[in-house]
Amino acid sequence: MKNLLKSILAQACIALISAYGAGVKYELTVHGAELTIHGADGTGTYPQGKEVPLILNNTPEGREFMTWSGGGGYVRDVYSSKTSVLIPARDLCIKAIYRDEESCGISDLDQIRQEVRSSATTESNVRSRHAALRRWWRLLWRQGYDMRVFDTSSWTLLSSGESTPQMIQAIDRGFAILEHLFANPVLIAEVTGAADVVDQDAQSESGLRRTNWPFYHGVDGAQTGYSPDIGPSNGKLAWRFPKLNQVPPSPPILRDGRVTISTLNYCFDELTGERIDAKRTQIDASSSGEQKVKAKNYGDRIALFEDGKILWEQNLGTELRGEPTVYSERLYAGNSKGELFALDRRDGNVLWSYETDEKTEAAYQYYSAPAESGDRLYVGGAGSMVYCLDAVKGRLLWKHKVSDWIRSKPLVLGDLVYVATLDGYLYGLRDGGSQAKEIRKVKVNEHGFTTDLAGSDKGILAAGKDMILYSVFPDTFFLNWKHGIVDGAWVDGNFYRIKLEGGPPSLTVADGIVYCGGKDQFVHALNAETGREIWRFETGGKLGAAVTVVENMVVFGVYGGKGVYYALDKDTGNQIWKTEEYGNVWVGAQYNAGKLFFGNMHGMMYGADAASGKMIWSFDTAKDTGKENWRNMNKRGHGWPPGIYPVPVADANKVYTGSWSGYYFAFDQETGEMVWRTQTNNGNLNGGLPDSAAPVLWGNHVYVQKTGNILAALNRETGTIEWEWTAPKGYGQNGTVAAHDNKIFGTYFDGGRAFPINATVIAFDDVAQGSAELWRYRGGGGLTAPVITDGKLINVSSADPFMVCLDPDDGSVIWRIFTGGVMLEGVPAIYGNKVYAHFDTDWIYAIE
Repeated sequence: MKNLLKSILAQACIALISAYGAGVKYELTVHGAELTIHGADGTGTYPQGKEVPLILNNTPEGREFMTWSGGGGYVRDVYSSKTSVLIPARDLCIKAIYRDEESCGISDLDQIRQEVRSSATTESNVRSRHAALRRWWRLLWRQGYDMRVFDTSSWTLLSSGESTPQMIQAIDRGFAILEHLFANPVLIAEVTGAADVVDQDAQSESGLRRTNWPFYHGVDGAQTGYSPDIGPSNGKLAWRFPKLNQVPPSPPILRDGRVTISTLNYCFDELTGERIDAKRTQIDASSSGEQKVKAKNYGDRIALFEDGKILWEQNLGTELRGEPTVYSERLYAGNSKGELFALDRRDGNVLWSYETDEKTEAAYQYYSAPAESGDRLYVGGAGSMVYCLDAVKGRLLWKHKVSDWIRSKPLVLGDLVYVATLDGYLYGLRDGGSQAKEIRKVKVNEHGFTTDLAGSDKGILAAGKDMILYSVFPDTFFLNWKHGIVDGAWVDGNFYRIKLEGGPPSLTVADGIVYCGGKDQFVHALNAETGREIWRFETGGKLGAAVTVVENMVVFGVYGGKGVYYALDKDTGNQIWKTEEYGNVWVGAQYNAGKLFFGNMHGMMYGADAASGKMIWSFDTAKDTGKENWRNMNKRGHGWPPGIYPVPVADANKVYTGSWSGYYFAFDQETGEMVWRTQTNNGNLNGGLPDSAAPVLWGNHVYVQKTGNILAALNRETGTIEWEWTAPKGYGQNGTVAAHDNKIFGTYFDGGRAFPINATVIAFDDVAQGSAELWRYRGGGGLTAPVITDGKLINVSSADPFMVCLDPDDGSVIWRIFTGGVMLEGVPAIYGNKVYAHFDTDWIYAIE
């Protein structure tokens, strides 16, 4: 463990580069490493602008190369030991930075590991060590380590009080187990399946059969999770698509050479990217006197405040989107229709408005925040344009086409304007007066940017939707450095997050298009074969569950803000209708005979006309349950208010769902009258059950979750509970079942998000066949559900960063692929020879 705490401090000076007139002479100094420059013997003169290979041949024993330091933005790839340096007109001292091989990649965790080795855990440090142990466990788990050796310690840590002797002993024992596992890695192996011999009966005239999967968990309203398609055979990645499932990061803060962001409690050196353990509040405090004047939108009104007191209010007669931007003389606000307004900061009078020719109904917010520089205003838009306007008169001076929408505020440095796009490009444009000249362009990441840019001549700071903060050198567009802005570590060039993110929505597939919403407030439509984006639609609210594809429409509700329900054309993404009648909706919709069925987060169940969105009937699921007034309470949390979270299922005449009121319901589809209700939470006044496990119709039963740890079968005509299975003691059950071939496939789990140690798939004969248990498999399921084809049961997991395909007859593994991510409350979708899943690492995977 020697030098463990110096994980990024071990350095070897590699090359001193000194400028000599028109050329640059290399004077090599080698300490513990060797530099090779092809085309030179170690000493030579190179002209400014020449790019010279930079290769690290030897690494000191016990160390791993991390990055090049001191390159000043002139090293092409600072994270590669084989790269090149662009000769500048100034001196550089380039160093190789190493870390100890025993480092886990997170300096504060390494420090606690060192402390545990030297002193036993006590009541005074048990809390910090417990938290560190959980973080390290999740970091190894994310990388695919086999964590079963930790099971006994996990049980103790989950079940013991924080300062008990059992907990203290379990922490020291847990660290010892992880140290041994880290030094002697055992990873769960991937398994590749054999190619299928395709049955001709499974073929259509055009080739492979592809059956639409338009609902949350299947091809029809029963939600059994079954598809007649062949499904994936090999378990290999076909493609992946970047899809954020969380709120985008806040903008970076730059003060006095230090950089931070709201998700961190430390900062970085602006030039080198080296971590500085000064609290973020120290940077915030330096700017506490700024931004005393703020503006805010209220629908079609805008108001200006100073020290919390309103100065004026103005009605612009159009719904404004995004936060207004305030400068010394003017403030700016835009809408979704491509109109930008400039208001006098003193009194709110409208000085001018500009309306673009490039318009799209797909954008909830059209313009980025604008950057004012002198009498010029630079702003990006959803028409994939950068606009330069006369800030005084609002006259368009020029516009420049880029690769995608711009939502990040541009950055002006010198005579260049920098913009970042939703597809991950960074541009440098020179304002030529009447036109822009594109000077530089670089692809920075796959997930893109929506957060405002910051920076200086030392680096352009861009926080990506991949939760990585990038610094790009303005003169070369080479990467200075990058850091994760959520808890995690870089290992072999990949950033592994520690925290589990909840609920990536499920996917639906229809007619060759994959549909997915998310907390990023976008619905994306992707080509099912290639993953190429076909269209996107910005909602202004978060999506919690799968969209539903019916009548050539994509229908869904959002939560957050007003709560809007949408219907879009499934092929183009054009809006067909929208309504605010239903409030905040988390759950996906069911459909039958021209009607949609869904509930909202306050427990109201609805039947609506699919063609128009108009309400046909409603039912209050909290009525006569003792929870009628819960929605009026200020209390919020799991179970408050008693909302609807299980996706409904439907047969020919009835629709079934559950709510946090503690009951499952059957409703008449035509009238909305309650046919029956069954209490399944045993009078638990805390609410929160039934939760997101959806009911499934199979045979004469509705298979549901009960009390958080029981699978139950309700008679679909009467609601009577006719079968129950209880998970092992200490385990939970909140996953939708799959049903096919007279079998039921459920899941259970333990550890939740603290230690997601055990998710298990369990198979039964269905109730009609006697409900006998058939087999169990540890390594799939949990807070998610399996899907099934003939001969293949496909599982993602909330406790294992893998997707696994099992033989439904005996639970044996057909294939298994490492994904690095999990699914919580979402499920995969089968279409043709592929399965699609959205993971909490912010990627959609297509597996074939």
